[in-house]
Amino acid sequence: MTRPGSLVEAGSAGGFFVEAALRAGIAAEGVEVSAAAARFARERLGVPVRHGFFESDVSSRLVDAVCAFHVLEHVEDPRVFLSAARERLAPRGWLALEVPNIASGAAGRLGQAWPGLQPRYHRWHFDPDSLIRLVTRSGFDVVRCDTAVFRYYMPVTYRLRHVRRLLPSDWRGTGSLRLTQPRRGDLLRLIARLPRGVRREES
Repeated sequence: MTRPGSLVEAGSAGGFFVEAALRAGIAAEGVEVSAAAARFARERLGVPVRHGFFESDVSSRLVDAVCAFHVLEHVEDPRVFLSAARERLAPRGWLALEVPNIASGAAGRLGQAWPGLQPRYHRWHFDPDSLIRLVTRSGFDVVRCDTAVFRYYMPVTYRLRHVRRLLPSDWRGTGSLRLTQPRRGDLLRLIARLPRGVRREES
């Protein structure tokens, strides 16, 4: 997998991922539906985050990667969102998604009490098969799809402090103490790419 020279993050919230990408030398920008969050990103972090919906964003600059972390479950129509992502990508551009995994061990164990359900906010739910099928039918080649437990993103000090609570919970959910899983982790992650032969002309 190659390092992108440029990216746009859809649903960039307060702009922290965009800030990290800029610090890594990537030409990064964001689009965020919350006016307050976009203003925080611009005024407090000094990073380029526009207020609006990614699907109707006016920018025509092509980028090497489109990132959307915990966004696809919120959008009106995932197919429209992925079509917009295709239009923003340069040839052989990358798509990076993360969503809650409704096939996770926690979802199966907790049922309606599963924190990822959130019917007031989450319009869609995905398992590995349905997400791969959606992305493939939207014109991408899926490169990798796996899952991770919430513990994956927690600082090591937090993991150590709460080890007696976190490890038994992960074991019950996945039957393993690994941070990543093929299917049963809490968070579903997918990397895809535009197929060869798809041409783009920047306007």
